[in-house]
Amino acid sequence: MKITDIKAREILDSRGNPTLEVSMMNDKGQSVVFGVPSGASTGEKEALERRDGDINRYNGMGVKNCVDEIENNLKEGLMRIPLGDQSEFDGALATFDPSEKKEKLGANTMLGLSGAYLKLSALSSGQKLWQYISEISKSGPSLPRIYANLINGGKHAPGLDIQEVMVVPKETRPSVAVEQIVSFRRELAKKLSEEYGESSLLIGDEGGFVPQNARHAKVLAIFSSIEGDFEIALDVAASSFYENGKYHFEGKDVTAEELGGWYQANSNNILSVEDPFEEHDSESFANLASNASFFVIGDDLTVTSATLIDEFATKSAISGVIIKPNQIGTISETLAAVAAAQASDVKIIVSHRSGETNDDFIADLACGIGAFGIKIGAPVRGERVAKYNRLLQIEKEGL
Repeated sequence: MKITDIKAREILDSRGNPTLEVSMMNDKGQSVVFGVPSGASTGEKEALERRDGDINRYNGMGVKNCVDEIENNLKEGLMRIPLGDQSEFDGALATFDPSEKKEKLGANTMLGLSGAYLKLSALSSGQKLWQYISEISKSGPSLPRIYANLINGGKHAPGLDIQEVMVVPKETRPSVAVEQIVSFRRELAKKLSEEYGESSLLIGDEGGFVPQNARHAKVLAIFSSIEGDFEIALDVAASSFYENGKYHFEGKDVTAEELGGWYQANSNNILSVEDPFEEHDSESFANLASNASFFVIGDDLTVTSATLIDEFATKSAISGVIIKPNQIGTISETLAAVAAAQASDVKIIVSHRSGETNDDFIADLACGIGAFGIKIGAPVRGERVAKYNRLLQIEKEGL
C-alpha cells in the first residue's frame, strides 16, 4: 500500500500559537492527520522547532515555512516510500536533515510527517494504532497510570515554583481512574477555594488550578487530605528557577543539597519527582535517586534521547524517564528512546506538552509501548480531554 498525498497546514495550539498539522492519504482513500505539540519548559538538548521568524506574523512563531518545505520539497520523495516501514520513512527524513537537533527541517516538521506516516501505516494494516505501535516496538501493550496535573506553576502559570502537582490513581483502568480524578478535582477545588479564595480556581496551561501565595508543603498537605487510592507526583522543572549555582525556591536561594532535603522531608505519598534539579546536575539526580523512596524522573536531563537515557540510567541518576516525541523528532527515534528505557528497566512516562493540539496520539503511544504512566494534564480543557477520552476508548477496544 502506498501514500497518494501529503498536505500540511498551520493550525493553533492550546496556547494560541501556530503549530503544524500534517495529513496523509493512501491508495484506498483512507486519510489521517497528525497535530504537532509544542513545549514551554524545554531541555537544552531538545531538538529544535522551526519557526518563520517573521515578527509581523504571530510574533515570529508562524510555521508557514514548514508547510512550504513539506509540500514543495519533501512530499514527492516521501510518497515513494511504501507504507509499513517506519524506519525507512524516518531514515529518508534524516537524509534531508541529519543534524542532531534538527536545525534544518525542525523537529516539528519531522514529527508531523513521521507521526502521520505511523498513523496511516496502522490504518492501512487494519490494526488499532496502539496495537500497531506494540507490534513495531516489540512491546507488550498495557494501560498506563494517569498523571493528572491539577496544580500548575513554574512556566505554566504564575504562583508556585514547582511546575506541576499531579494526582496519580493506582487504578489503571481508565473507566475507574478518570472518574477518580474528576472526583478528586472537585474536592480539591473546594479545599483550595476555602484556603486561598476563588481566584485559586483559575487554570493554567495544562488545566490545573493556580493558587497564589501558596506554599508547596501546604498544597501537598491539601492533596493528602483528600480520600482516595492515589499517589502524588511532582514535575519540579528545577532548571526554570536555577541561576548562578542556586535555586530560587519559595523566595530564597537554596543549594541542591537543601532542595534535595526538602523533597525528602515532603515525600509522604509521593510516587515520583521529575527534574528535581537543573539539567546539568546529574550528580544531584544520582544522590537523590540513591536515597529516595520515590522515582526520580528525567525529562530536561534526558530529552527522549536513547543515548542520554542509557547514560543516566547507567549512572543511576534516574529511575524513570519522560517520553515526548517532539523532543527528538521522529517516531523511530522515540521508539529507540523507549527501547533504551526498557533495557535499563526505568519507568516510562509518556507526556503531552503545554502547547497541545486535539491529537490524541500519545494515548495510543503510552498503551502500545506498555508505559508505566501518561501525563495528560487536567480533565477540563479540550486538548487534554481528548487524551482522556481516547484512553477510555482504548479500554473499550479490549486492552
